[in-house]
Formats: sequence, structure tokens, C-alpha cells
Amino acid sequence: MLPTFRSSLWVQKCTEASHWRSYLLPRRQYVRKAFDPLRILFCGSDDFSIASLEALHKESENKGNFIESIDVVCRPGKWTGPSRKTFKEVPITRTARLLGLPLHQIDTFTGWTPPPTDLIIAVSFGLLVPRRLIEGATYGGLNVHPSLLPDLHGPAPLDHALLHGDTHTGITIQTLHPTKMDAGRILAQTPPPGIPIPHPNTMTIPELRLLTAPLGAALLIHSLCHALFLPPTTDLTTQATQSLVERGRTPRHARKLDIEDRHIDWRNWSSAEIVRRQRLLGPLWSNLTVPVFDHAGRQTLGTRKVVWSAGFEVVDPYAQEGRDASGSSNSGSGSGSSGRDEGVAGGGGDNATVVLPDREAEVQPGMPVGHAYAAWDKSALLVNTTDGMALKAREMTVAGGKRGG
Repeated sequence: MLPTFRSSLWVQKCTEASHWRSYLLPRRQYVRKAFDPLRILFCGSDDFSIASLEALHKESENKGNFIESIDVVCRPGKWTGPSRKTFKEVPITRTARLLGLPLHQIDTFTGWTPPPTDLIIAVSFGLLVPRRLIEGATYGGLNVHPSLLPDLHGPAPLDHALLHGDTHTGITIQTLHPTKMDAGRILAQTPPPGIPIPHPNTMTIPELRLLTAPLGAALLIHSLCHALFLPPTTDLTTQATQSLVERGRTPRHARKLDIEDRHIDWRNWSSAEIVRRQRLLGPLWSNLTVPVFDHAGRQTLGTRKVVWSAGFEVVDPYAQEGRDASGSSNSGSGSGSSGRDEGVAGGGGDNATVVLPDREAEVQPGMPVGHAYAAWDKSALLVNTTDGMALKAREMTVAGGKRGG
């Protein structure tokens, strides 16, 4: 059993331990093809790429190193916030300055002339390195990708691994393709099934990024030490694809997440998936028909965007209403007409009706999937899900105003 994730120190210990080394390629050996010390152009952005940059810099300071110089490329900082008063720099900017490395902040490669370069290394960069730069570098370019390519190709592999409930992840070193992302030749990869994700049911995206970052850096240094970038290169793409097929999978696209990924799909998402998304992505939202008041104070029903701001608790709707699994009432106050199967059937959809606690209405565990109703003590809202459970919410935001459930 793997230890509980605690800090970057834990990550360092796991990376050094023999248990973790078994998930990477064999330990570094200095028997390699001959090449002159490399002038590296490193393109990065976040914490995942910072680990690789720090590993390269450490290697460049070793006696008899194979790195002559490192130039860092990243996107420029931006003004953020409601009034654009906060300037936010790309995280790798600070690291490059602390290490004393030349820094180039650009938003496009168009018209930009790079320094003399032997090898381009792009890690969590976000921009396509153009053909002009790749062909201008002596040995082209490499990319460190945190998945077992071709599975989870795209800009957000770690996010989608956790959203899919995966129990393993991995690292791939591939060449840079001149026109497509994640379409290069695979030069090195974590052996399948990959690296176990500690406690995947509670792991967060930043924690998984922190866990995989030093492992990606280690495989990058291994690939450089073994000169895997020198022609003729060995392409493991076919082997990696076949391994994916043998495990009964097809390549998944890890697209960039957007606001729609927090839009609850009541008809298709189980209670576990909704809670998982709330944990990984933050407050989820949906459209509900709720009581609203017009300018004259008259109450009507209207559709509003509802943000479930305080999260959910998974409960049994029948237990909440004092009913048994057959749907019969234990208290004599309910309708007692619907069973569990009926309670999750029919209805649903995005524009569901919500019965708020301040409205006089009978509570119904048999409400269709995606429809919200008041809990028996009117302290919260319940929403039935496709797996026969209900989500209990005590706080939500309706059309910009907070309201207790």
C-alpha cells in the first residue's frame, strides 16, 4: 500500500525509492552515443514543467555534463481580476530568474528568432512549437507528457485521468511534431499499466501534478543520458498503441476543461461522478426552475442558473424521507406511492423544478432524476440521481444571490 500523499518531500522520497523506480525505465547509465554538450531551448509554464527545468539545470552543473546552456521560453504575464489590477506571471518565470537562466517571454513564435539551439524541450507549454524552430534545432525537439500516450492525448491529461476515475497514470517522452500536438514519435514511456495513483478517490489535480512532475523530470534526464533523441530514433508508438488495445482501451482525448465540465448532466452522471467533479473542479452548476419575484413583488416561476456552492452529500432519499426501500411511508405523512426504480426514472433534464423550503409542498423521494425537492426537515435540498441515490445540498447561489437549501 502506498503512503498517504503529504508534501513534495514525500514525492521526493517516492521518486528515489526502489518501489517507484520500478515504474520508470532502468536507472540512468552513462554509456551513450557521443554528442556535443547541448544548447537547450526549454519551453514551459507550470509546476509540472518547473521540475524538468530544475532537473536540467542541476544536470548542467555536474562535472562532465552534457548540457552547455539552457534558454527558457514562456508566455508573458497578464493582468487579471475584475479591474485588471493584479499582474500574474507564469510560474516558471520566477524559477528561471532564480536559476539565472536567459528568459524569453513571447505570446507567439511569429517573427521571433531563437538563440542557437541543439534541442528544444517543451513541457506543459501550451503553444505549438513551429516547424521552423524544430527543423532549425540540431536534434529537433522533445516533449514530456503526463500520460501513457496515445491515451489521454491533449492539454489536460492529469485532469481527465482523475475525472475518469483512473487508478494509474504515466509519463511519455515523445518528439515534437511540426503541425500537431501529441503526434510525435514515442521514445520512452512508463511501462503499463503505469504508476499507481495514491488514494485516487481523494487525490486532487494539483497533488497529482506534484506527484508526476519529478517522475517526468527523471524520465527526461534518462532519455537525454541515453541519447534517445539522436537519429536513428526508436519509435515506440505502435507498441504503446498495441498495449492500449490489449488493456481494452481506445485513446481518449484530454481536451482543455471549460465551464461546461461543471454543468451537471443529471441524466447521465451518477452521484459518485457528480461528487468527484465537485471535488476536482469546484462548485458545479445547473439550470433550475425556481420561485422568483417580479418588480411588483409577485411570485412566479423562472429558470435560473444555480451554482451548488457548498458541495453535496450523498444520501439515500428514502431514508431521508422516513421511507423504506419499497417506497412505503414509515411515518404516514408521505404519499408512499413510488418505489426506488420509479424514483430514478423519467423526467430530469437541465431545466428541472426545484421546491424550495419556504414553499408548501409535499416532499417526494419519487421525484424524477435531476429534480430538486425539500428535505423532510426543510434544512436542505435533495436531488435524485441516476443510481438511485440523492445529493443533499445546504447552500446554493441562484442568479447571483446566495440562498440556503
